[in-house]
Amino acid sequence: MLRASQRTARTDRLHETVRSFLATLEKSVEPGEYVVLDGWTLEYRKLRSNVGETAFWLWGDNESRCYPELNVGSEKYLHGDFSCFMRGPERGDLIELAKRASRIAEQFAANLEREAAELDALTA
Repeated sequence: MLRASQRTARTDRLHETVRSFLATLEKSVEPGEYVVLDGWTLEYRKLRSNVGETAFWLWGDNESRCYPELNVGSEKYLHGDFSCFMRGPERGDLIELAKRASRIAEQFAANLEREAAELDALTA
Protein backbone atom coordinates (compact mmCIF):
# COMPACT_ATOMS: atom_id res chain seq x y z
CA MET A 1 0.00 0.00 0.00
CA LEU A 2 1.29 3.46 -0.89
CA ARG A 3 1.95 5.97 1.82
CA ALA A 4 0.35 9.37 1.41
CA SER A 5 3.74 10.96 0.73
CA GLN A 6 4.51 8.39 -2.00
CA ARG A 7 1.12 8.95 -3.59
CA THR A 8 1.64 12.71 -3.53
CA ALA A 9 5.09 12.38 -5.08
CA ARG A 10 3.72 10.14 -7.85
CA THR A 11 0.86 12.55 -8.49
CA ASP A 12 3.33 15.44 -8.68
CA ARG A 13 5.48 13.53 -11.21
CA LEU A 14 2.41 12.66 -13.27
CA HIS A 15 1.26 16.27 -13.17
CA GLU A 16 4.66 17.50 -14.37
CA THR A 17 4.58 14.96 -17.23
CA VAL A 18 1.08 16.05 -18.27
CA ARG A 19 2.09 19.72 -18.14
CA SER A 20 5.13 18.99 -20.31
CA PHE A 21 2.94 17.10 -22.80
CA LEU A 22 0.49 20.02 -22.99
CA ALA A 23 3.32 22.54 -23.42
CA THR A 24 4.58 20.52 -26.39
CA LEU A 25 1.08 20.31 -27.92
CA GLU A 26 0.55 24.02 -27.39
CA LYS A 27 3.24 24.81 -29.99
CA SER A 28 1.09 23.26 -32.74
CA VAL A 29 -2.46 24.02 -31.62
CA GLU A 30 -4.51 27.21 -31.93
CA PRO A 31 -7.05 28.34 -29.34
CA GLY A 32 -10.43 26.80 -30.12
CA GLU A 33 -9.03 23.47 -31.31
CA TYR A 34 -10.05 20.34 -29.44
CA VAL A 35 -10.19 16.56 -29.57
CA VAL A 36 -12.74 14.16 -28.11
CA LEU A 37 -11.76 10.63 -27.09
CA ASP A 38 -13.87 8.13 -25.15
CA GLY A 39 -16.20 10.89 -23.96
CA TRP A 40 -13.29 13.04 -22.71
CA THR A 41 -12.50 16.41 -24.32
CA LEU A 42 -9.18 18.26 -24.40
CA GLU A 43 -9.60 21.81 -25.67
CA TYR A 44 -7.13 24.64 -26.01
CA ARG A 45 -9.19 27.74 -25.34
CA LYS A 46 -8.93 31.41 -24.59
CA LEU A 47 -10.47 32.57 -21.34
CA ARG A 48 -11.56 36.14 -20.92
CA SER A 49 -11.73 37.90 -17.60
CA ASN A 50 -12.36 41.48 -16.63
CA VAL A 51 -8.59 42.10 -16.99
CA GLY A 52 -7.75 40.34 -20.24
CA GLU A 53 -7.54 36.96 -21.88
CA THR A 54 -5.26 33.96 -21.48
CA ALA A 55 -5.07 30.61 -23.26
CA PHE A 56 -5.49 27.44 -21.18
CA TRP A 57 -6.11 23.74 -21.72
CA LEU A 58 -9.50 22.47 -20.56
CA TRP A 59 -9.89 18.73 -19.87
CA GLY A 60 -12.95 16.80 -18.82
CA ASP A 61 -15.96 14.65 -19.46
CA ASN A 62 -19.67 15.31 -19.01
CA GLU A 63 -19.33 15.18 -15.23
CA SER A 64 -16.36 17.40 -14.53
CA ARG A 65 -13.87 19.73 -16.20
CA CYS A 66 -10.53 21.05 -15.05
CA TYR A 67 -7.54 23.09 -16.16
CA PRO A 68 -4.65 20.59 -16.01
CA GLU A 69 -1.96 23.29 -16.02
CA LEU A 70 -3.12 24.56 -12.61
CA ASN A 71 -1.90 23.06 -9.35
CA VAL A 72 -3.44 19.75 -8.33
CA GLY A 73 -6.55 20.25 -6.24
CA SER A 74 -6.53 24.03 -6.62
CA GLU A 75 -9.37 26.43 -7.32
CA LYS A 76 -9.05 30.03 -8.42
CA TYR A 77 -10.58 32.87 -10.37
CA LEU A 78 -8.73 34.04 -13.48
CA HIS A 79 -7.25 37.47 -12.71
CA GLY A 80 -9.47 37.57 -9.61
CA ASP A 81 -12.60 37.76 -11.80
CA PHE A 82 -15.43 35.99 -9.94
CA SER A 83 -17.15 35.18 -13.25
CA CYS A 84 -14.13 33.15 -14.42
CA PHE A 85 -13.79 30.16 -12.06
CA MET A 86 -11.02 27.63 -12.68
CA ARG A 87 -10.44 24.24 -11.05
CA GLY A 88 -7.12 22.45 -11.10
CA PRO A 89 -6.93 18.72 -11.81
CA GLU A 90 -7.37 15.92 -9.35
CA ARG A 91 -5.22 12.79 -9.55
CA GLY A 92 -7.95 10.95 -11.49
CA ASP A 93 -8.12 13.71 -14.11
CA LEU A 94 -4.38 13.43 -14.70
CA ILE A 95 -4.54 9.64 -14.99
CA GLU A 96 -7.36 9.81 -17.55
CA LEU A 97 -5.49 12.39 -19.63
CA ALA A 98 -2.21 10.48 -19.48
CA LYS A 99 -3.90 7.23 -20.55
CA ARG A 100 -5.05 8.98 -23.74
CA ALA A 101 -1.97 11.14 -24.41
CA SER A 102 -0.67 9.27 -27.45
CA ARG A 103 -4.12 9.16 -29.08
CA ILE A 104 -4.64 12.85 -28.28
CA ALA A 105 -1.36 13.74 -30.02
CA GLU A 106 -2.29 11.54 -33.00
CA GLN A 107 -5.68 13.19 -33.34
CA PHE A 108 -4.26 16.73 -33.17
CA ALA A 109 -1.64 15.70 -35.79
CA ALA A 110 -4.39 14.30 -38.03
CA ASN A 111 -6.30 17.58 -37.67
CA LEU A 112 -3.19 19.52 -38.76
CA GLU A 113 -2.68 17.22 -41.75
CA ARG A 114 -6.31 17.65 -42.79
CA GLU A 115 -6.03 21.45 -42.53
CA ALA A 116 -2.81 21.40 -44.60
CA ALA A 117 -4.49 19.26 -47.27
CA GLU A 118 -7.45 21.66 -47.39
CA LEU A 119 -5.11 24.62 -47.80
CA ASP A 120 -3.16 22.80 -50.52
CA ALA A 121 -6.43 22.11 -52.36
CA LEU A 122 -7.28 25.82 -52.26
CA THR A 123 -3.97 26.85 -53.76
CA ALA A 124 -3.86 24.11 -56.42
